[in-house]
Amino acid sequence: MLRWWRERMAREKLVLLAGAVILLLTTIYLVLEPVVQERERLQTEIPKLQEDLAWMQSHISDINRLRGVVGAATVPVQTLTLAVVEDALREAGLKEQTTDLRPAAGQGVQLVFDQVAFADLMELLSQLQRRIAARVSQARIDRLENMPGMVKANMSLVPTVGK
Repeated sequence: MLRWWRERMAREKLVLLAGAVILLLTTIYLVLEPVVQERERLQTEIPKLQEDLAWMQSHISDINRLRGVVGAATVPVQTLTLAVVEDALREAGLKEQTTDLRPAAGQGVQLVFDQVAFADLMELLSQLQRRIAARVSQARIDRLENMPGMVKANMSLVPTVGK
């Protein structure tokens, strides 16, 4: 390499050195420029974040107080039993429409309707999910001919895991 350099004329060496300097300066700029921009962004963002943190710390007692109020207002989740499902059916006005209500395999409950409004059935299932943390594990729902919005339903309810 040294021999190759010595064979170059002075003007050629000057052009090569100028190109190397330009390449070096460009590389330094491309490496440092994003770092400088990020530093400037952080210098403007950090004071805002510190202000947010101070506000949060000053309101932590309010947050804890509200957390206690919400915790006290929540209804405890009931266990999935025939009696609880029967109460939910009665409250929803679907007790008389229930054809069969019996224990299913494990901790589940089997629920059968020969004729029920689909919207009422979905509302009941939503209520059971919230109230007793139950979910449908199996279901067969058939639309009834000539009866708009009415269905025949056979389903198994089981406790929701992790509740």
